[in-house]
Amino acid sequence: MRSTRLALLAALVAVMIAAMVGCGGSGDPSEPGRLARATDVPGTWDLDVFFTSGDTTLAQYFDDPEVAEVDAVFRVDRTFTMTLRDADGTRIGDVDGTWDMPDQGNMVINYPDGAVMYTARYIGGWLFIQTSLDGEDIRLYFN
Repeated sequence: MRSTRLALLAALVAVMIAAMVGCGGSGDPSEPGRLARATDVPGTWDLDVFFTSGDTTLAQYFDDPEVAEVDAVFRVDRTFTMTLRDADGTRIGDVDGTWDMPDQGNMVINYPDGAVMYTARYIGGWLFIQTSLDGEDIRLYFN
């Protein structure tokens, strides 16, 4: 069941990536959906990651070979917890921090090792956030 869920999630992410790539850059108003608002963020989300250089696994993104799933809870009080799980769904650990949205479409996530500013869009029930790191576009998909 879990592998089916992951396969469906991967397929949905691929469709949404194709939609975003075909519609311009991150600041392009012709992109699908709309700029995210702070009210779009709170909730429990599954996470996937995409790097422009090619598919990057969650294990690579979190620099832990055991990470196969990540659940993220973003709270109204602007705190979050990302729970890292292995392929069997067993909890490996948590990443806690805070988030803020100083204005629509700009989201700051304060991780334990520093803050990152993301452009945030809300598209069909998905929260897409992206930033650049070392010249590479990094996109996080929450559904």
